[in-house]
This record gives sequence, C-alpha cells and structure tokens, in this order.
Amino acid sequence: MDAQNGRPVVLRGGTVLPMDDRRSVLDGVDVLVVGERIEAVGRDLPVPDGTLEVDAVGPHLERIAQDWSDGVDHGPQWPSKIVGAKYHAVESAKRVVDIAMDMSGGAGLYKTNELERLYRDVRAGGFHPANSALVHEIVGKTTLGIDLGEQPRWG
Repeated sequence: MDAQNGRPVVLRGGTVLPMDDRRSVLDGVDVLVVGERIEAVGRDLPVPDGTLEVDAVGPHLERIAQDWSDGVDHGPQWPSKIVGAKYHAVESAKRVVDIAMDMSGGAGLYKTNELERLYRDVRAGGFHPANSALVHEIVGKTTLGIDLGEQPRWG
C-alpha cells in the first residue's frame, strides 16, 4: 500500500477506534497517514497533492439500505446493487486493514492485538457469497440484461 512507501493516504469518512484507555469512538472522520505515522484525524482534512484517497463505504451502504427500506424500484438491477455494495465494503475494508497492518508492523500478527482479528475477519469477507467472480458476473449480466441463470457462468 502507498502509505508504506511514504505517499500520503487519507481514509475518508470512517470510524476510528482509538487504542487509548478512554475507548472513545470517532465517527465520520478522516485519517491522514504519511509513511508509518498518523499525521491528522478530523473532519474534511485538507491533504497534500498526490495523496491517495480511500473513501469510506458508509454512504454507499446507507444509500442501498435506504433504497431497500423505502421500496425504491431498481427492478432487475437490485442484485447488482446489493452484491456491488457488499463487494465495495469488503474491498474498502481490505485496503484500510492493509494500511493499518503496514503501520503496525509485526505487532498486528499477534492474537493479543485487535488488528489480528480485524485482518482475519476482513479477509473472510472475500469468501462470503457473493465472492469476487460472482459479483462481476451478476453486475455484468444485469447491466447487459442477461438472465442471471444463463450459462455458461464462467469461461
């Protein structure tokens, strides 16, 4: 990940769980990482030119959930929207946990470190249905108007 190479990375609109004794939760904040250091935490952080921005997936998930709750008619695009949101969440979480592991070094590998569990749990998201291949199939077929049962599935 770029944070390891010294390129600034900003994680936008996430939830931060500080590892201090207060156990406070900061919601909807940005985190600016340069090298192996957290340089700033706050809302709408200004960032240096060339910063890699990783958007939090929260607004995407909220929109899909709200549309579902409100009964919005996305017709045959619903499967694509649902698996697309899941895929976005998992891939975003992987990027974020990779940055955290880069910053923590070997400490993130120990069972006593919460990051070890987060890393393992995030990786499991890729195996949970729909996996990457199935997401791409569903998005492709619904976008092109192809029945989801159409064969061959891959190949």
